[in-house]
Amino acid sequence: MLIPLLSLALPLAFAQFGPPSQGQLPPLFPPHIEDLIPADVLAKMKAVHENPSLPPQMKHEQIDDLMISLPTEILDKIPPPPGFDQLPKDVQETIKKLSRNRSVKWSDRQASIRRFIDALPENVKALIPMPGAGGPPGFEAIPIQQRAEIQMIENDQNMSFRDRYFKIKQIMDSLPVEIRSQLPAVPPPPPY
Repeated sequence: MLIPLLSLALPLAFAQFGPPSQGQLPPLFPPHIEDLIPADVLAKMKAVHENPSLPPQMKHEQIDDLMISLPTEILDKIPPPPGFDQLPKDVQETIKKLSRNRSVKWSDRQASIRRFIDALPENVKALIPMPGAGGPPGFEAIPIQQRAEIQMIENDQNMSFRDRYFKIKQIMDSLPVEIRSQLPAVPPPPPY
């Protein structure tokens, strides 16, 4: 659940991340989440994550395949992204159900979740955590000035999602390695 949920259910909160610009990979998951994943599966995920010959999209798909293959009782232990519990219960359940649909590939699950979120009433969409209001794990490490800049970009509806992604990526890439290393890995840029 974590990969599809973090990568699409809350895409506005995750759009700010991109791979570090100096070749250093961020951790795959925060330690408290790694502790929940069986060691053999986590080792496979890390091998994919660290494989320089795989393009980002393929890495994400393979890691997601491993994640959703975990038993439901393990997936249920993985905490949702900050602010997810503020969404109405039916919305939470639908996102969870869509993100755990093992019968479709990763990109189709993402598209389903995106369509679901896009169809939500504005008052419910407003509950989806935005940068600066919690954000994904590690987001609190980002200096307040950069968080405010990210928030302004996220709120600029004159930009496409892809344009916002790359503007935010510039900010993220400018952060010191010490900060970027505290941030989780994320999906590749949105398609055109």
